[in-house]
Amino acid sequence: MTKEEILAGESEVLEFKRDVPEQSIKFIKTVVAFANGKGGMIVFGVDDNRGHFCSRGGNDPRG
Repeated sequence: MTKEEILAGESEVLEFKRDVPEQSIKFIKTVVAFANGKGGMIVFGVDDNRGHFCSRGGNDPRG
């Protein structure tokens, strides 16, 4: 996945997750929706509200 694709944001087939959600039911619903729809990708390590890359600690590794 390129930086440009990430900066373009989420879509019907692209979902960003900062990290693995603590509420697994919400995450599973996203996975099932993708499986039942057109398919897609779930990308971990990207803040879905800002499009920023995140390290495991939740900080943008670019500084």
